[in-house]
Amino acid sequence: MTLTLDFSRSQAAVRSLETWETQLSVPAKTLLHHASRGHFPVFVRPPLITSQFALFRTTPDARPLDIPSPLFVPKTELLGFVPDEAVLSDLIRSGKSNVAAFAELACKNLGWDSLRGLIPSAPYQVLRPDGWRLGAFQFVDALDEPEAEVSELTPIDGQAARQHGFVVTPDDLVIRDRDIEAFLESLHTHRFISDLFDNERFADPLPAYVSGKLSNIIEANTVLWRDFDHADREGIKRKRKGTREFLDDEFRSLCDKKATANTLTAFAAEVCDPSLVPSAKRRKTCVTPDLLALVTAAKLFWSPDWVDLKKPETHPSREIVESVLRLMGMNARNAAARGATVVRPEGAVAGKKVVSTHFFKPRVERSFFNNTQRASKPIA
Repeated sequence: MTLTLDFSRSQAAVRSLETWETQLSVPAKTLLHHASRGHFPVFVRPPLITSQFALFRTTPDARPLDIPSPLFVPKTELLGFVPDEAVLSDLIRSGKSNVAAFAELACKNLGWDSLRGLIPSAPYQVLRPDGWRLGAFQFVDALDEPEAEVSELTPIDGQAARQHGFVVTPDDLVIRDRDIEAFLESLHTHRFISDLFDNERFADPLPAYVSGKLSNIIEANTVLWRDFDHADREGIKRKRKGTREFLDDEFRSLCDKKATANTLTAFAAEVCDPSLVPSAKRRKTCVTPDLLALVTAAKLFWSPDWVDLKKPETHPSREIVESVLRLMGMNARNAAARGATVVRPEGAVAGKKVVSTHFFKPRVERSFFNNTQRASKPIA
C-alpha cells in the first residue's frame, strides 16, 4: 500500500475503482467486499450517452404526494448512483450486475425533503427518498412501440418514455478521495476491526479467517499479559518465560516449516509483550499495536467472501500484506514478513497470486443500459 497518497481536498474528487486498486495495491474485489460491508461508499458513474433520469414512486403513498411521478433529475446535478450490497456481490462474483433502479443517488447541490421533494441543499449529499427509486428513461415514439404495454411507457414533458435497467460493471465504479482517506484512517485507529476488538478485549470466538497462529498469539496475550502493568521486573521475566512455553505448544505446531518455527515463535512472543512497547505508544490494555496490526491485515485481506483458501489466485500477494503491516507500524527488520506468515490461514494453498485480468472492461465496448430490462415495478 502506498504510504502517502496525494488526496484531493475537493469533496467531489473521485477516482475509478481500477485506479484505487493500482494506487493501494489492494485487489478491486477486496475493496468491493469492504464497501459492501459499509466501510466506505462507492458510486456508479452516470453514463455519458443521452438519457433522462427520474425518480419514480414504488409505493402509491410515497411522499410528497403532490409531486408527479416520474420526477425529472437534471443530469448536471447527478454525481452518481449508490449500488447496494446485492449489486456489489454480483460484481464480485460475475463482474456485472443488472439493476432495474437505484434506491440512492448522490447529487451536487440537491437534497430531498419528504414535503417538498428535491430542494437546494448542501453540496454532495446522498439521497435516499423513501418509497422512490431512480430510473433511466429513453424517449420513444409511442407509434413505433405498438407492442409496448401501457405501464412500460410513461409521459415525460409530453413525450413517451421507456424505463431501462442498468448493466453495471466494475469500470462504472468510482470512490471519492475523502472516503478512501477516511478508510485508511480507520485502519490506523482500529475502527476497522471494531467488530473484533472493543478497545479492551477481543471477540470470542474469533471468525474463521483469523489464522490458528494469530488466534494463539491473541490467547497468549490475553491470558498471560492482562495485568502486566502491576508486574515488577521479575514478574515481567516470568510472563515472558510463560509466553514462550505457551507458544512452544500449539503455535509451533502450526508453523509450516520447522526451520522457521523458532523465528516465528520468537516473533510471536514479542508481539504478545506489551512491556516492549514504548510508553508513548502503550495502550491502556495489554494488547500491543503490533497485535492489532496483524488482526487488521487478517480482516483486510482474508475476510472477503471471494477469497477461497483452495484457490491461490484469490489470495492476496505476500508483498501487499507486508506493505500494509509496515503501514501499520511493523517496521522492525523482517517483522512485516513474519507477520504476513502469521496471518495467512492454515490450509491456504500456495500458488499464483491474485490477478484482475478481464475484471475491468472499458465502457465503450458495451452498453450501459439493458435495453431488454423493464422496471421491477410499474411506474406510479
